[in-house]
Amino acid sequence: MKKIILLMSILSLILIIPVQANNHKTYYEMVLEDVIYTMLIPLENKAKIDYFGNIKQSTFCKFVEVKRKPNLGYSYEMTYQFITFEGAHNSPNHLFTLIVENVELTDWVIKDVKVKKINGEKVICRKPIQVNNEVFHRNKIKFL
Repeated sequence: MKKIILLMSILSLILIIPVQANNHKTYYEMVLEDVIYTMLIPLENKAKIDYFGNIKQSTFCKFVEVKRKPNLGYSYEMTYQFITFEGAHNSPNHLFTLIVENVELTDWVIKDVKVKKINGEKVICRKPIQVNNEVFHRNKIKFL
């Protein structure tokens, strides 16, 4: 009888404790996003030149999706977004969605480009991570 009561108590505690998923990206994940984004800037510039005829200022927004191509080792297809604007204090003009893939290890190509004109819509973009030694040591990020 005592075993049943003990088992019921433990089971009720497990079921009562709320489980909350952590939806916030870690510092390390954001640093990795920044590294990947800087690697893809030449493709971003090509997309802006193809669309506008020249390079406009832009800001990274987010990676929408990253897919690994099956049975191809380090081959990926990534979808990411950035916004373009003219001048530091002007609102964003266009939201670009790029789908890129690597055909070889370091050779990335644009697979698809979608451009949406922003008419006063709020687009949330994050700033690049500021790096300092204290944060790296606290988060145990090490470079070899």
